[in-house]
Amino acid sequence: MSNYTMHHAQDYGRRHMYKSEDGRLTVEVIATEHDERDAHCLPRIWQRRGFIDRFMPTTLYTEAYFTDEGGNQWGMFNPCELKLPGRRTINFSRIYEATPENERALVAEAAAMYRDGVRCYESGSWTPCEITSECLA
Repeated sequence: MSNYTMHHAQDYGRRHMYKSEDGRLTVEVIATEHDERDAHCLPRIWQRRGFIDRFMPTTLYTEAYFTDEGGNQWGMFNPCELKLPGRRTINFSRIYEATPENERALVAEAAAMYRDGVRCYESGSWTPCEITSECLA
């Protein structure tokens, strides 16, 4: 893991794929549009419940996959997820409006988590860990 530069790999409309130079980290960024008039759309529910401060007509979400030496993929370097005791949930501090700048920020954050060995967030802070079979369990 000598270089952590992310390269734009594929475009799938509102989904963009990025890969690290070593090919072991893949980050998929998904842009979603929401109908402000729909009382049941997720950003409206999140706003009502106080998870976000304002309605966002578009949001970004990432899926980040690490490929180990055996070719297995693990979803563990995702800035949009928060690890809580016994479960994972949405990291609302990393739910951004869909802009190119925010997309670059999320990809850079996933790459930094990968570089630093951070396996999702624990209660809002980074918890470094070695990438071992114990960490992948």
